[in-house]
Amino acid sequence: MHKTIVCLAAALAAAAQVCLAVYDAETGAAGGGHARIAGGASVPNGLSYAVHIRPIRTLGGQVVELPVCSGVVIQGTDPAVATTTRAWILTSATCARSGTAFRIYVGRARVLPNTPPDYYPLDAAQAVIHPDNLADPLAADLALIPDALDVIKSHSENTNTTASRVVTYARLPTLADAQNSYIGTAVFMAGWGLPRSDFEYASPVVQGLASKVVRNKDCTRASLPVTARHLCTQAAKNKGVCLGDSGAPLVIQSSFLGASDTVIGLGTLTPGSGCRTGGPSAFTNLADYLDWIAFETNNQAA
Repeated sequence: MHKTIVCLAAALAAAAQVCLAVYDAETGAAGGGHARIAGGASVPNGLSYAVHIRPIRTLGGQVVELPVCSGVVIQGTDPAVATTTRAWILTSATCARSGTAFRIYVGRARVLPNTPPDYYPLDAAQAVIHPDNLADPLAADLALIPDALDVIKSHSENTNTTASRVVTYARLPTLADAQNSYIGTAVFMAGWGLPRSDFEYASPVVQGLASKVVRNKDCTRASLPVTARHLCTQAAKNKGVCLGDSGAPLVIQSSFLGASDTVIGLGTLTPGSGCRTGGPSAFTNLADYLDWIAFETNNQAA
């Protein structure tokens, strides 16, 4: 029988096994792995706030790349100088805890094997993990990575229209949105994971998929342990989120491209049946964590 999860490093070394916030619907246990968008279509111009994250580990003296994951660029301020902008990467704790370092690419429509990363190596110890996730890997699947080198800031402030890319900050929900169930809302999910379940490598371009928010009980019926702090989505037949898109943004479908998008969730807790069968997918509801995000990024929640 098909297993819902695959532990990230089981094939690499048992001692280095990393099992984080992915749920095994057959055993009821937390396991490891990342979600991916399967059955989606390429987003030709990418998303200017999307982040491609490649966790890495050193095992037996060799650098080993782990499954790709995703995130978004958000804006904060420098705690030392309140008027100075500081960028952050918001991703899943599953992603941030999987490696000891990262290769990170920001605001790119395409990432090929020879594409130089914006950060390498970025020490995973810099990531700020939500404290609830440290106690329970199924809860609060969020992490923040600081833009320590001002790479994001330099691109976000680039006004040269001939530049290869300009990074924008993702718009997050407001505090008032914590009361919004979003049920029935058309949404768009986008990430860097495998485009099909039979692929071995991450997509070289951002993959996108239209979906809609449904009641959380639909995820519960699919054996996903969602709470009131999750959003549940339902895509069309043979489409869904699977390996490679932990931290992938869930976007209000008013505009797919540009800073006018509102990112309401990040990918988490997706079972294998959600890869290609159109089963429901779970996302962390960002509106429920705005206070934590604001505190860590030194930016007032709206």
